[in-house]
Amino acid sequence: MVVMIPKPGRDKSKVKGWRPIVLLNVVGKLADKVVAGEIMKKEELFHERAFAGRKGRGAIDSVMLMDEIRKETGGDVYGGDVKSAFNSLDRDVMRRVLHDYEDLNHWMDHFLRPRTFNVKVYGRVIGKGTMVGGTPQGTPISPTLFTVYMGRMVKEVEELMRKREKEQRHGVVTRRGKGGGREKRTFVPLSYIGDINSVRVGKSEPMDEVLEKQQETST
Repeated sequence: MVVMIPKPGRDKSKVKGWRPIVLLNVVGKLADKVVAGEIMKKEELFHERAFAGRKGRGAIDSVMLMDEIRKETGGDVYGGDVKSAFNSLDRDVMRRVLHDYEDLNHWMDHFLRPRTFNVKVYGRVIGKGTMVGGTPQGTPISPTLFTVYMGRMVKEVEELMRKREKEQRHGVVTRRGKGGGREKRTFVPLSYIGDINSVRVGKSEPMDEVLEKQQETST
């Protein structure tokens, strides 16, 4: 069931004038929470700097890490947002990511099937719809799935940053490398559900290419 709530001061004759609220089956949400917990145990599915939908990796942890890197390097923070985040999740990509996990395959196949729903306005059902893409709002599993999915975006931005690093002489200190030496990168990407941020050193060098790539992967 999707209940449409009018937004204060907005034109109700337009879709953007309404806020859809998804009402899900409570038993189903409990089952999703159990599966979300099983996915969280598989640390290899998550990018090391992808936050939310994971135990011990909340919003505060993300902000603290980003601020720590910024203070240590004197860098700038650039942010981007994935428009309609949950709706943008590619179900085929998600199936491929979890393909090797037999304990999740059956559930994932069922969870990502097209869903039909009723639309209710002012207490009256006015129509039906079908959800064929993305991941549902309101279920405990969606933040976890999207955090796994965002790892792909963070990796793409990170690869571009590494490419640019080779062309520059300075880098951001992010962690200890092999042999105890410092590993340096010009840019450090972090994600929090539908947000992706980058920290970089210096203010004089252009970063149009990185912002363009970040914008591209956010749409």
